[in-house]
Amino acid sequence: MKNIMGIVEYDGSNYYGWQKQPDKPTVQGEIERVLSILLGEKIHIRGASRTDRGVHAKAQVFNFRYEGKVKLKELLRRLNSILPDTIAIKRLRYADEDFDARRSATGKLYEYRIVTVKSPLTRKFSWYLKAKLDFDLLNELARQITGEHNFYAFSREPGEKIKTVCPIYEAYWRRARGGLIFRIYGGFFLRGMVRSLVGAMVRVATGKLTKDQFLEMLCHGKRIYNYPVAPPEGLTLVKVYYEPESTKGKTNSTG
Repeated sequence: MKNIMGIVEYDGSNYYGWQKQPDKPTVQGEIERVLSILLGEKIHIRGASRTDRGVHAKAQVFNFRYEGKVKLKELLRRLNSILPDTIAIKRLRYADEDFDARRSATGKLYEYRIVTVKSPLTRKFSWYLKAKLDFDLLNELARQITGEHNFYAFSREPGEKIKTVCPIYEAYWRRARGGLIFRIYGGFFLRGMVRSLVGAMVRVATGKLTKDQFLEMLCHGKRIYNYPVAPPEGLTLVKVYYEPESTKGKTNSTG
């Protein structure tokens, strides 16, 4: 049985997240629906990141198994001709038989975009804020995030059995046209973690939460103070990282 890996870009605005849900449009559900039609059997795909409702992806990774013969170049063309305009498969290739899009991942890179200039053209992919943000303070907080911390305070109630200590390799804010972008690269993330961190940092940068209160939550792993989570439209999964050997297949790739 062949293990096929895909890279997909999507606008998550109209979807209830990545993960398939009964009677609700999701990215996974759409891709599985079209693959099942084209390959003539029920196909289940596994994604690297379970992005939430309204969150976007530039390079989400998924994989699925298929026993029959298939020309990947033709499958890629037919997939994109049927899928909605909000979903685009960028690449298909054969992967090692042990490759798993989620379990084989060694890291993920996310971006969160904030705009301070109102624009109808950016509203679906950014958080519009009128408030003035302290850029230096935002980066001071971002530096504190790097390393290993218990991010329970910045997650959506992960439960007792979920590991909440996450390794963060890089986190910083940079200026961009019309606003700011927060980039964060880590080994793995808790559900809602990036949006929670952004929401808390913005709260500090606008004087509604103190730096010490933020650091207290980061150090103790407890959500001691309430703050609004950043809205989903500003968040994009940019890249998923793997060990080079894990994605190698024995045959050709497309895209």
